[in-house]
This record gives sequence, structure tokens and C-alpha cells, in this order.
Amino acid sequence: MSPFSGKWKRETTSNLRKIMEKMGVAKDVIDHVEKAAVIELDLTMEEGGKIRMCQAIDAAKFENTFAFGEPFDDFTFTGGMATVVIKKKSECEWTYEADSNDYKCSGEMIVDGDVLKTTCEVGGSKTESVFKRIH
Repeated sequence: MSPFSGKWKRETTSNLRKIMEKMGVAKDVIDHVEKAAVIELDLTMEEGGKIRMCQAIDAAKFENTFAFGEPFDDFTFTGGMATVVIKKKSECEWTYEADSNDYKCSGEMIVDGDVLKTTCEVGGSKTESVFKRIH
């Protein structure tokens, strides 16, 4: 089983407002995400090497199924779509790139035991989120 498998709850995020402003996200959406009581990721390894990723911000959920290195479409906070590619660097490290009409971002996801750190860089600004595994 992949170290990424399971449910993860966000503990902290640095520079969230700055990154979302660079993406062109509306102020009311930024305010909502900053105040969200729960932000979670749920990662499930499926048949044929596919990965199902569900992202939840309070009651709103966004789900995708992808394979490493293959582009897939994902919703953006600006109301559009991004083309995303996630690559596996190692069992504990993935990288990603997202390209939309409004912005381009890149980052990594690194698992260390029950801690998942994600980064996102947009226009020279970077954010880091720390998630803890939900048991």
C-alpha cells in the first residue's frame, strides 16, 4: 500500500491568501477557504494503477481519478478548469503541475509517516500545507 493512501486533515497552511490572490481567486472565496473548519484529502489506490483523490473544503468535495504522468482536468478556485499532471518521484514524493487560463502552479507532496506536506508555487510565491493522517 502507498504511504499516501488514506485520509488526511489539514493542520496549517502558510501564505494561503497571497497564493490565492495570485491565482485570481475572488476575495469571498479566499475568506471562506481561510476560515474553513475542515480541509481534507482522501487518497485511494485503485485497480490498474489509478489514484482517486477527493479534496474536501467543509462540505464541498472535488474528486478526480488519475494515473501518474497522464494529464487530467481539475476545477480551479477561479471557476475554470486546469490541466494537471502528477508524477511519482518516489514512494513518498509526488510532484504536480497545473495549467489553467488564469494561472500556472507547481508543487510537491511528501509523506513522512503520518504527516503529509504539500507545496504550491504560483508566480514566485510559495505556500506549504501540513496534513496529519486521520486514523
